[in-house]
Amino acid sequence: LFLRYSKVLVVRVDLWYRNYSQGPLSPRDADHKNARSDLRKLLKDMRERLFKTDFITYVWKLEYGPIKGYHYHAFFFFNGSKVRQDVNLARIIGDKWLRRLLQLQFPKSILSREWHRHDRARQLEKNR
Repeated sequence: LFLRYSKVLVVRVDLWYRNYSQGPLSPRDADHKNARSDLRKLLKDMRERLFKTDFITYVWKLEYGPIKGYHYHAFFFFNGSKVRQDVNLARIIGDKWLRRLLQLQFPKSILSREWHRHDRARQLEKNR
């Protein structure tokens, strides 16, 4: 990796299915097959739409716990010569994941209202 890229930016993101204070985010209780499928779709979007050539590769671990359910611990590797601001990259990836789960759960007519509610809650948590 370092032979091909002079700088590598690594971003860690935890991707989950449950909002612990409000119950499931996804309409289905994710199983390992759905979780793998959802990750593949996220990676495809990252390669084709979000980051294109700046996204190098990834490493992930899928875990299951009785409280958290299925969730990922993921590391995403970017060309550090072309991208910066790892916090913003993590936010973009997390938002893409959350939007996908919300689209599965809510019809488009109320998606923006629900997204706003989750985004506002995240901002309040950030300001604590």
